[in-house]
Amino acid sequence: MNHFIWNDNCLILDEHKQHNMKRFNTVFALGIIALMFTSCAPKLVPFTQTIREEYKLDEAALRTLQFYISHQIVLNKAEVSDSKQGNIDGVLTIESGRSVEQVVFEVGTKCLVKSSPSDSKLRIYFESDDAEGLMFGIANRTVNERYSLMSPAWEGSRGKILYKGDTYYTSKKSGDTYLQIRMRKLHKLEKSRRVVKGMKI
Repeated sequence: MNHFIWNDNCLILDEHKQHNMKRFNTVFALGIIALMFTSCAPKLVPFTQTIREEYKLDEAALRTLQFYISHQIVLNKAEVSDSKQGNIDGVLTIESGRSVEQVVFEVGTKCLVKSSPSDSKLRIYFESDDAEGLMFGIANRTVNERYSLMSPAWEGSRGKILYKGDTYYTSKKSGDTYLQIRMRKLHKLEKSRRVVKGMKI
């Protein structure tokens, strides 16, 4: 059954049809608004040297930012000498009968800047009682300018790191970890309005 009438050569939807159309318009408008909010939502992006330089982020500004880690970091402290421990597929293997202590930082763990030793390094801390934290920085900007986990000494794919006064060895993939921040781009629209007065004789 058609839901329309003719009136003065104009097609007019009946009341039921108009109600459905209003519902459709409302839902459509809400969908557009939701899409706008989604597009404006801050997204996690790698923290890079370009971002640091472009926005002129000094140490004071960096301390106000919330950072996150991109990958899981696993620190292993084994009660054996270096020669008696190995690393196979990211798992620390140790001599039978020995113990190993692990400190795990899950993907997305929040962290803050403790200090900035240089313009390409950041000392990051994850716990309030951590005096030293972990070092992140850029080893070679031409290869990668993300702030990645650093170690004073790398043994193959494992880094030797001091954490809370104890020496640990990172798991194989911990070296892939880099810092992330949330960014929101605001688009400012400047509108110029001029009223035309028209012409007269």
